[in-house]
Amino acid sequence: MKARQLRIPFLITLALAGATGAVAAEFKPYPLEYWALREVINNAQVSPDGKYLGLMKIPARDANPVIEVYDAADLSKEPFRLNADPMEITNFYWVSNTAIIFTLRQKVRDRIEGFNQGVYENRLAAVDVEDKKMRSFDELDATIANLLPNKPGKVILSYVEGGDEGPSSKIREAFRPRSYWEFDLKKGTKSLLVRGKIALGNIDFDAEGNPWLARGFDIATGEFIWYIRRAGATGWEEVDRQNEDDFETFTIIEKDHSKPDHVLVQANNGQDKVGLWSFDINNHTLDELIYRRNDVDVYGVKYHSNDWEHPDEVVGVTYFKDKLHTEFFDETEGAIYAQLEGIIP
Repeated sequence: MKARQLRIPFLITLALAGATGAVAAEFKPYPLEYWALREVINNAQVSPDGKYLGLMKIPARDANPVIEVYDAADLSKEPFRLNADPMEITNFYWVSNTAIIFTLRQKVRDRIEGFNQGVYENRLAAVDVEDKKMRSFDELDATIANLLPNKPGKVILSYVEGGDEGPSSKIREAFRPRSYWEFDLKKGTKSLLVRGKIALGNIDFDAEGNPWLARGFDIATGEFIWYIRRAGATGWEEVDRQNEDDFETFTIIEKDHSKPDHVLVQANNGQDKVGLWSFDINNHTLDELIYRRNDVDVYGVKYHSNDWEHPDEVVGVTYFKDKLHTEFFDETEGAIYAQLEGIIP
């Protein structure tokens, strides 16, 4: 906002000069570290049955995050608090009506040793918010790849094959091969689902834990490849190739649940701006433009707010201008967000 120019008589200006100087003398700028503070509250999530509200909170300026779990019917009640000191909680997810899995990290070295290796190591732990029992797991540097709404208490974990210094460590992360395991939080055991390779690496799963989408890289041709596995099939089908020097976007986002044998894709398709398309996996063609703007690219998609009852269901498309905007395909979801925006400025 531009400053307004006021015409003040000369004598009044002199009279105010001393007061202004006094205020200026008392003013102290905020310390530089204040601008590096993390959000005090984030990652608020309701349990699948709606009974509990969990969130991450940083209680003091120099403190690490804690998890607080509230009774959703009475937020005035004292919450259940979970602190992992000396480790730092970095994220959490509901995996059943009462169970939470969370990720932690701890600084274990003072400098980076080797390619892609940081100074932190990561761990996993779980807690039941009713019996307050916590359990940690010896799963070093595992990534939570997928939650399984149709298999409460289980998640899919992934690991980089060969570690951070393996043969694929310099490949774009989305195409870096990983192994995938179904992990049972109650038993603390895991079973191998699929092991990726450079030619067919990063894999997505549906709510049942079935692999359906994969990315790969053809070293001989320098091309990124997209693969689809149909329901009930055991093999993968190549559906698109893109040279690593191609500047156009082609990214498979999700299944198109409104059309059989179609997926949702962010792509230019010869246009200046990225749009959202429906892609026919039988004919390997972008056969329907769902949404595109002339001013900015499509940024991504919006999933259903109740992802436990409606897993992987796309309800809108997002784009950035002055802020993140959403165009809803689902009128009910759009009305819910409009109501929230009216309550929370």
